[in-house]
Amino acid sequence: MTEDNTTAPVDWDAYWRGTKDGSSFSSGGVNHSLLIEFWQGVFQEAPATSPLKIVDVASGNGAVVEIAVDILGAEKSDVTCVDYSTSALQSLLEKFPNVLICEADAKNIPLEKHSFDLATSQYGVEYAGTTAFYEMAGLVKPGGKLAIAAHHANGGIFEECSDAAEAVKRMQAASFITLAGNLLEARFAVANGGNPANYQSAKTRMAPAVLEMKKIMLEYGEHVAGNTIKRLYDDVANINRRITNYEQTEIISWLDQMDNEMESYIGRMESMCSAALTPEQFSEICYQLTELGFSISQREPLLPQDSDLPLAWILIASKQ
Repeated sequence: MTEDNTTAPVDWDAYWRGTKDGSSFSSGGVNHSLLIEFWQGVFQEAPATSPLKIVDVASGNGAVVEIAVDILGAEKSDVTCVDYSTSALQSLLEKFPNVLICEADAKNIPLEKHSFDLATSQYGVEYAGTTAFYEMAGLVKPGGKLAIAAHHANGGIFEECSDAAEAVKRMQAASFITLAGNLLEARFAVANGGNPANYQSAKTRMAPAVLEMKKIMLEYGEHVAGNTIKRLYDDVANINRRITNYEQTEIISWLDQMDNEMESYIGRMESMCSAALTPEQFSEICYQLTELGFSISQREPLLPQDSDLPLAWILIASKQ
């Protein structure tokens, strides 16, 4: 984590475009029932204004917006979504055509200050650094509320993202995808009458990478990186066994896509870890909010019943 918690640049536009198009990697996002309950409570206890003017910062896939619309109804909510990603905002408009959008960095939001009844963010504002919390707070009008669920540096998502980054780095270092491409090309050649010796040679070269994949799954669990390691391992094995059922160009294109996504996936996982707030950072944010005239009614880690690892930091504050 950097001193002000600002994360390294990540191509989030490519990420959100990829989730829409069917990215090979899972997002790492969470729609946990506790988070849904938290946001349901936020909107049920929101200021009694109609329509309720809401700004959702770093909206991403619109998880918070969806709950707001479900509870308040489109006619009773006036929602503005702020995000750095054009693709994320375009996707949001397709899902929620009545929302307003604002493409901006959360550290510098070009919206009227003190003009919103409720400002929200889930796993988003912290990516822009701690100063983004105060930029977001500046949008709330007197009598309005601020509600945030942010990554926790000692939490379950932090642990999952850290493991995912390390697992994919190890897969990358083992050259599994490159060697799998060589193996399958040789296997296609054999199916078309080519020399079996070339296939056996490719299989021998790939053996250490296969062993490393087994070690990764043993150490981190088969679920690591959203099951991507296990799925890739199994898919390559199945394609190899049933090579005549596949088109060579499609398989090589699929492997190329996986290979191209490697670095950006690692970057996203590391960015999540870097954005996560330590207890000291969270306490400082809460203190600074009180200095800005907010009264904090809830500030705590959100703990699932089945785990001692926090799901998030949650914060609810009212502007005096």
